[in-house]
Amino acid sequence: MRTALRHILSLLCVLLLVSCGRADRMRQTLEQAEQMNLHDSLFTSDSIGLSLVRYYDHWWHPANLRLRAYYMLGCAYRDMGDKTIALRHFETAVQKADTLDSDCDYVTLSRILGEMGAIYGEQYQSYEHLHAYQEQSRLALKTGDTLLSIGALAHTVGSYSALGDTATMMNVANKVRRLFLQRGDHEQAARVYDIPIYTYARNGDYNQVRRLLDIYERESGLFDEHGNIQPGNELYYYSKGLLYKGTGLADSAEYYFRRLLASDYSMEASEALLSIYEGQENADSIEKYARIHQQEKAKRAIRSRMSIHAAQLSESKYEQTQSRHLASQKESEARMAWHLLLFIAAALILTLFMACIIYKKVRQRARQKDEALQLASDKLQKAETQIGNWDIALREEQLRDEEIVQLFVAMARKAYNGKRPTKREWGQLTSAFKRHMPHVWSQFVSSKLSEQERLVALLTLIDIPSGGIATLLDISPQAVGNAKSGANLKLSGEKSASALLTTLKKVSQIAGRI
Repeated sequence: MRTALRHILSLLCVLLLVSCGRADRMRQTLEQAEQMNLHDSLFTSDSIGLSLVRYYDHWWHPANLRLRAYYMLGCAYRDMGDKTIALRHFETAVQKADTLDSDCDYVTLSRILGEMGAIYGEQYQSYEHLHAYQEQSRLALKTGDTLLSIGALAHTVGSYSALGDTATMMNVANKVRRLFLQRGDHEQAARVYDIPIYTYARNGDYNQVRRLLDIYERESGLFDEHGNIQPGNELYYYSKGLLYKGTGLADSAEYYFRRLLASDYSMEASEALLSIYEGQENADSIEKYARIHQQEKAKRAIRSRMSIHAAQLSESKYEQTQSRHLASQKESEARMAWHLLLFIAAALILTLFMACIIYKKVRQRARQKDEALQLASDKLQKAETQIGNWDIALREEQLRDEEIVQLFVAMARKAYNGKRPTKREWGQLTSAFKRHMPHVWSQFVSSKLSEQERLVALLTLIDIPSGGIATLLDISPQAVGNAKSGANLKLSGEKSASALLTTLKKVSQIAGRI
């Protein structure tokens, strides 16, 4: 039996060590991958991400770890240039988040939504782009990252423009500008107007274009001393060209459209220049830019088809990867279930063995414990009774030491030449009694003693004799006896004036222990 027990213990220890060791290694791998991503170190393969997903994508791992594993896998495909697969893994990561849990990793979740928003923007999915950045802004604000929240909100300006909601676009742009200005960032506050400028230029609202261009050119910090804008912001040239074209300044418009030819907007630039030359009936330029426009249009169409083809390939690759992942996940879960079954069986045998040993010892000591417990209970009850009696005696002693009580005792002995208590002094006496003997006063109230019966009982409990009570209350000795008899009847059920003090002592002891 002991040999079997040693084997079971050894098996349990091995299973625990293997499980804990692998858990530590995977935790370190996850943290290292997150550090790489945080410091912009590019992933060159999906091996790390896949290993993290294979390990963490199971019900027994917390939702936050599954979220982080899929985030890392998405980042790997993002760095490898496969945005479609990256987007799918980011979407899966969001689905893994348990937003009803107070410990939900909102920081990572907001970063994932930002990644998704960027990809949606590249794929011209305006509604999804808007929703992703709105959620990122909300979650970033929830985590206290105000700057990220403002930046995400700024991204929604382009979404509203693409969706044709110009009014909301401008309201959001103005809000973002105010938020950046509150932080003292005038450059970012001006840069938010790049999309509104383009939108109003396309719509022919040139007054708005001039107003926003003035802010953009003065405060954005994007221009050098020669008026050249930083690369990546060439949309400004197109907007400015549209402004000049729309206001009849064709030469100025031509200048800005030509500057646009070497950018990603070359198709729009050639089309705009073609429009200008058609208005001037310049045949040579019309032929030249018609040819350039057709070439740029064809290039864009080819890129578009290539993007669609690449997306289709990515979707196919993603489906294959998911199928392999699901198969691997089922295999892992089956293996985990088998290990868990072995662990439970070993633990059950060990538990039964230990239970038999413990049961024998418990059975032998049960009676001794019961007897000891009963003895301790009796001692405790006796001690509580004694402590209660001490407490009551102490309360009575403290009550008698009150100055107002001593004054009443003196008046009862006629030490004050027949002076009787005032209404104020009666109130002070009653207050002192309530403070020291609240449990007894509660019994007076619950037993419905009259005011005179309460005062007679109170004076009796502080050891003032009947004659003194008659003096203090200015009533006859017979009236004192009647009040004692009535109070005793209500408190104990016995109509005896002489037994009132004994009844009051019992009431004090019983009520003091409640």
